[in-house]
Amino acid sequence: MRDKKLRYRLKETMDLLEEWDRGLVYAFHGRSRAWVLREVIAHAVECVGAWQREETLPEPNYAFREARESMQAKRDEWEAIAEAEDEDRLRRSVERNSAGAPPLPGGN
Repeated sequence: MRDKKLRYRLKETMDLLEEWDRGLVYAFHGRSRAWVLREVIAHAVECVGAWQREETLPEPNYAFREARESMQAKRDEWEAIAEAEDEDRLRRSVERNSAGAPPLPGGN
């Protein structure tokens, strides 16, 4: 696909669809999962149609925007959880080392 904007939008669509069961929970809130997924796909199809007609890509529809925001919120949550787990592991390691306990295998 030569068009950079279309390629980006289609990749974004694929990313949303790959993580639909974990990453789009906020987009589904109060809505049918089928509706959200159908509208995300419909937007991708509209983009391909606009590209074929040599028109500007359409702005993302409501469901696509909600899915995008949901995915970003979940990624932020996953990152915060990973950071908290790393900090907890480090804290426990420091506590073990300061208590004179031998370090666990693997550096944990």
